[in-house]
Amino acid sequence: MAVTNVSETSNPKLAELSMYEIEEQIETLSMELGQLQTKREEYRKKRDELNQKAAELAERRNTFNEKARIFRETALEEKQNRDAVNQKINELKNELKPIEDEISSLEAQKQEIIEQVESLEELLPKKGRRQISRSKDIEKQIQSLEFKLQTTSNLTVEQESVIINQIAELESYKSVVQQLQELKRRLRALDSNINYLYRRKNKLKDLINNKSSLSRQYHKNMLQAFTQADVFKKRADEYHQELLETRKEATKMHQMFVEASQRLREVVVELKMLRDERRNRINRQRQQHIDEVTDQAFQEAYEKYKAGKKLEFDEFWILVKKGII
Repeated sequence: MAVTNVSETSNPKLAELSMYEIEEQIETLSMELGQLQTKREEYRKKRDELNQKAAELAERRNTFNEKARIFRETALEEKQNRDAVNQKINELKNELKPIEDEISSLEAQKQEIIEQVESLEELLPKKGRRQISRSKDIEKQIQSLEFKLQTTSNLTVEQESVIINQIAELESYKSVVQQLQELKRRLRALDSNINYLYRRKNKLKDLINNKSSLSRQYHKNMLQAFTQADVFKKRADEYHQELLETRKEATKMHQMFVEASQRLREVVVELKMLRDERRNRINRQRQQHIDEVTDQAFQEAYEKYKAGKKLEFDEFWILVKKGII
């Protein structure tokens, strides 16, 4: 086997290797090439799976974020509705307040008049009070007594005195009854006003109660919508976190794929150089062997030529190529 010198190879480092070392490195690199191809395919497949998973996670995250947004908008709408109803409730309460104040004032006046009526009624006799409850009834009784005085001629002085005292007493009752009638008239007017105000008050309170019930429903809807929004937002955040981790892992797989691809290219280049070197050495060895055989054939043919012996065609052709013939 001929020894290869540095000038006969393109890579000085390869020139320092024996054929055994070259074959050993080719075998090692070929094994590494197969492993790299397998690993690179595994990295590519895993990266693509992770990217697909990331896309699905992003879609789920976006879906839950959209649901959270819709529920949040619903919650804000319910809040606006509640606030609008509460504003109306406040307006109704402001309208109710002066009515309640007026009722209190009128009821205070009513109580005062009732006390006055009770005081005046104490001035009237308990017995026969119904017969003198109206001033016209008293007036009739007075007229009747006066007529009796005028038409009865046989009355004694004592009898006349009794009638006159009765008339005087009725006159005193007449003033009290007139006051009572006026007070009771005022009581009826007050009761009418109070009843009217109570009807207005009850109507407003019914409206307030209905509005309050509606406000509570809006508030309940708002809380439920905010709760649902929080649930979907939490799920979206969980998917987002998983998405970040998946993308990180996919980036890692891609980097490993890139590194494996880079190393694969390097191995392919190294293998090509080693195989080229091996082929060149084999070719040089083969050529050297051919040259050695040719030199020996030339010497034999040349000796036969000089000796005048008959030449074979191959021997003749060798001498022609050497310029002897």
